[in-house]
Amino acid sequence: MDPKAHNKLADDIVKMMVRPVLRAGGDPTEILVLLESIIVGVVSTLAKDGAEDHVLDAVVASAKKRMAEYRLKNMEPEGHG
Repeated sequence: MDPKAHNKLADDIVKMMVRPVLRAGGDPTEILVLLESIIVGVVSTLAKDGAEDHVLDAVVASAKKRMAEYRLKNMEPEGHG
């Protein structure tokens, strides 16, 4: 799957996950608990024989890197020259 299609699918999944919780009066904590359940489900499906920690560490490291890149891309430059 190419990155654009991957990001589009991820965006659709996030909307499907977040909107119903918020419409039902849920809060960010409930969304994070749902995310945790999804992570546990995916990791337990893919990682076998005790590899869960390795997979979780890799996913978190990658997510942190992507968040930093996202923040830098959307940051306004400081100063005027």
